[in-house]
Formats: sequence, C-alpha cells, structure tokens
Amino acid sequence: MGTGTVNVQNTPLTQQVASSVDGVKLIATPFQRTQPTQTVVPVVNGGQILVFSSNNGATSNVANGTATQTVKGLTTANSIAANLAANEMLLCISKPSAQAGIGIMGISSNATDTIQVVYADPTASNVALTANETYYCAVARGLNTITIPAGLGLAANLAANSTVEQTFNLNGANAAATVTVNAAGQVVSANVTNQGSMYYVPPTVVFTPTAGYGGTGATAMCTISGGGVTSIVVTNGGQGYTNGQVTVSFVGGTAIAPGMFAAINQTNANIANLGIGNVRVSGPNQLAVTFVNPTTANIAANANMTFNAIALPGITVASPICLCSSNITTTTATGANQANITTMAVNNITANDVVVGYVPALANSNTALAGATTGANAINMAYFGITNTPSVGLMVAAVHRNPGTPPMQVYSVYLAPTSVANNTTAEQVFTLPANITLFANSAVGINKPSYTPNISIVGCRANSTTTLGVTFMNTGATNVTPPAEFYTLASFTMPTVLLDNATGANSTRGCVSQFVSITQNQLVNLTNELQQTAVTEGMIVGG
Repeated sequence: MGTGTVNVQNTPLTQQVASSVDGVKLIATPFQRTQPTQTVVPVVNGGQILVFSSNNGATSNVANGTATQTVKGLTTANSIAANLAANEMLLCISKPSAQAGIGIMGISSNATDTIQVVYADPTASNVALTANETYYCAVARGLNTITIPAGLGLAANLAANSTVEQTFNLNGANAAATVTVNAAGQVVSANVTNQGSMYYVPPTVVFTPTAGYGGTGATAMCTISGGGVTSIVVTNGGQGYTNGQVTVSFVGGTAIAPGMFAAINQTNANIANLGIGNVRVSGPNQLAVTFVNPTTANIAANANMTFNAIALPGITVASPICLCSSNITTTTATGANQANITTMAVNNITANDVVVGYVPALANSNTALAGATTGANAINMAYFGITNTPSVGLMVAAVHRNPGTPPMQVYSVYLAPTSVANNTTAEQVFTLPANITLFANSAVGINKPSYTPNISIVGCRANSTTTLGVTFMNTGATNVTPPAEFYTLASFTMPTVLLDNATGANSTRGCVSQFVSITQNQLVNLTNELQQTAVTEGMIVGG
C-alpha cells in the first residue's frame, strides 16, 4: 500500500482591472467563465441519483487479461423502487477491498438487474477474486446521457501490455425533421425523421426558408433521449412561410466542460481482454478514453463498439425526500397484544430524519405496522400482532432528510501518487483535506486528468470518511510514477442501505435514491457565478 499527498485546487474567477466613470462601473475585459460551455437548458427532464449495495456472491479466479463477472442489484418485487434496467447509466462501482493484481476496467448494465464488471489481472498468474463482498454502485437514472455510436470504437490495433487514449468529439449531429406549414403561413408542426446522436442537452431548433421563399419568427423546443432528438414542440408559428419550403436545423446540444465528472459504459458485447483504464473530460464537448490491454497478445481494432456516456458537475438535491429499499430477512413473532421492532440498516441516516411513508413487506392477516422511526444508521419499523411471525421481504421507506447536502459532489483534488510496479495493481491511500468528507459504505468515482502510458485507474473507494483509496494498474514492463495533478473526484453523499446478510448470496441488496434536476443545478451554478462576479467588481456588497 502506498501513500501520497493531497490538496484541493481553488479556481477563482480571473481578476480584471475595472474603473468607474460618473458612477458607471466599467470592466476592462470580460471575465473568464469557470465553465464556458455551461448554460441553462429549459427542457431537461429531472431524474434520480441512486446508490445501491449488492453482494457479489461466489466468484471465479481472474486469469491474466480480463474476466467478466456479474453482480446483481436492485431487484425489487412489487414495490415502488424500480428494477435496474438494461443499459442504465452506471457512474461508478466501488469494490470494498483492494487486491494486488485485481482491477476493475469497465462496468455496464447489459441485462435487467445485472451489473457486468470487467476485471483485469495484469500479472503472470491467476488471482482469486474475493467472494461475498458488498459492492457499492452509483446510477444516474433519467438524466441525459450521450450514446456514442458504432464507428467510434478502438481505432487501431492495441499492442500487448499497453494502453492508448482516444478522444471522442461529442457534438450532436444528424438530427432531421420535416415541417408542416398551414394556409396562413405559420409553422404548425415539425416531425422528427432522424433522431441523430450525441445530443447531451436539447439543441436549439432553427427554421430556415428555402432560398427564394419568405418566412420569419418560427420557434420550437425539442426533447432528447439517449442522445437523440425525440420530439419537437412549436412554440411560435411565425409568419410568411410556404409549406414544403422550410428546413429544420439543430444547433448545439452538448454542454460538457472540463471539471465535470465523466463516466462511460459499453453497451454491446465486450471485446475479450480489452478494458477501459480511465475516462476524462479533455475539453469542451470532448471525452478522452484510455483503452487498456493487460495481456501478452495484441488486440485487433474494432469499430463496432457502442457506449453510453455522461458528464456531470456536482448535483443539487431537488427534493428532501429519499427512498430507501432493502430486503428484510428476519422478523420475530409477536404475542397477543405485543409489539416488536425490525430494522433496516441505512448508513448515514440519523435520528433527526423523519420517515414519512413506507411500503411494507411485513403485512399479513394477523400483523400490522405500528409506525417507523429513524435512529443512528437505522430505520426502525414497529409491528404488532396476535401470536404471529410477520412476513419477510422488501421494505421501501420514504425519508425526509436535511436537504443541505447534495447527493453528488464533485471536487478537484490534488494527488501525488508514488511509483506503481510493472505488471500489477496497487492501491495508494490519500488523506483528504478537511473540506471533503466521504460517506463510508458508499460509492466514489475518479477521473485522472491526463494520459500516462501504461497507467490505468482500476479502483476507487472510501477507505474512511477522510481517506481515499485509488488503485493504479501498470501494464508496462517498467515501474511508472504517475504525475502529481488535480484529479476529478465524485463523492456520493447520500445514505446507503447496508445488506441484511453481508455474507449471503448475491440476491441480497439495498438501494437509496434521491431526486435531482440538472436545470435546477445549472441555475444554482450560474447564479453563484454571477454573484461572485458582481461582488468582485464592486457592483454589490456581501457574499
């Protein structure tokens, strides 16, 4: 285990020289935006951030190269907490322990209720993967993702025991629609004929008359899903248009900026022995992906790979209500006119939180819930009956929490790694500064901000609330020391349902979800930025 140093980067707005003439404030030069591509998008669906726990059950050895195994998660029979669907956007997964020679080089939800994990073993021998561990995974549900289509896969052959970084330009493209104009010369509808791809936020819809024809004033808004334009709503029909002589174009549609946390999932069949060693936002609307080959044989180029990707700033909570679901595995019989309590273990729930509703698995003809309360890391459900043992099964509780803590926070953290030995993996532990507190038993994700040949990040976990464990993999033949730089860290600061049986089968799992809104998040960020600029320029007084 190695050690390193850590600091947090401050990114204040660039200071500018200003002057005043007759009481009017003059700014010599414009301010540099902290996130130049960030804008407020009026049509963005709300969604959820989920963190769930799942036991990986029995495992097999990981041979030199990669091995794909599955971790089950989010099965929720007859409850309000939905199952994990195929191709949902997984943000990160945290293995609870570090193992020399073992790394995670890819995650995806290729089937209902199944997390597919691509493990790597760059050593010369098999490594036994620890069984019956509780993994923690973060999911972005209902938030806009980009579908990176086939044709942008592995561009060239990847040599044995090596890495390569490829950059994907994620500008939305190829959406098309037909326009209907009424007899009064107004645009009345626009029907999507090609959804296009890689639209991250709804693009601007532009109506253009054919050369030689008139028309002005028509406006519309569109919705997107999976990176494609799905529908168009005309908001102003304009005037003077001619039916059949109007074209539609889509401008913009991607707002990814450096400093955001990025994640990528492969959505079709994995290529044997090929993994992903890092993903990062390398520029406005650009994702750079490190492909890694930990084996002793070359991997052929493949243009048929498809991916889902997302990039997020810190996420503002949209509601103080979170949903907690878990399997209740044991209950105790009650005597006549007696009550008992069963507990759902929920990490970071406090006695100040309030249970506002629940869907019980404890009901039967002779038993009823008598209420639920919160305690330290627990939701306590009281029940009473007449000499009867209540049913066991899934419990879903709605809990009102203090909304001051966002469900996902993104930090720029300075890490100074030590040397990574050749052909192995090694975890290095970094002590975090006082302004960063991780949640124990939760998911964390990290992006390395630059490409270092033969170096991959194949693990990230909260060793404690104040220390971060990062597992590096070196597929090369010599030792490599990754450069000291500012990493992008995503911390999921929301409760986590703990497993009822930590050594049970992989059918045991729990989930916590919180509602979020990207639009609300954008408004908060831009408002704060405008306020900081006004204070800096002396236009207003106070922080």
